[in-house]
Amino acid sequence: MAPASRWLADAIGRELDGCGCDTLVEVGPGTGAITRVLNERRREFSRVLAVERDEWMVSVLRERYSELEIVHGCATELARHVRSTAPVAIVSSLPFKSLPEEVAEGCIRALADTMDTAPGSMLLQYTYGLGSPPFASPAPRFVWRRVGLVARNLPPATIWRLDHVGTRTLTGAR
Repeated sequence: MAPASRWLADAIGRELDGCGCDTLVEVGPGTGAITRVLNERRREFSRVLAVERDEWMVSVLRERYSELEIVHGCATELARHVRSTAPVAIVSSLPFKSLPEEVAEGCIRALADTMDTAPGSMLLQYTYGLGSPPFASPAPRFVWRRVGLVARNLPPATIWRLDHVGTRTLTGAR
């Protein structure tokens, strides 16, 4: 797969408009294609961090984005790095459909736990193609919404948003 395109990164950035979140977390930043847009928006949040498990990529990200907090760790340990009771915006580039099942389950649990500790939190995740959400809702209290389609990405990508059921969003349904 090619890195996320600037059009995908920009579309994800627009989904953060008016989210009302205090902290912005990126999990699985990889080459940093989406990190660039998040870095440009860092002043909108009191804390911005990226969690990457590949040590080499951590060093690349730290060099490119010295003003961001880059954490060497796994998304399964998200609660260790994010302790907030204020809303958190999580942007994920994790390839859930290709992760080993136990790793995917651990990441999903960690994402849901982080969202649960901070009411009003949200998760943005993209998938390739037009199919279903990236993973089943982790609990009945969460709901997925398709919020964007980026045809100018290789391959085309769908942006999904996970919220608590009944959470009102400022960006609205699309």
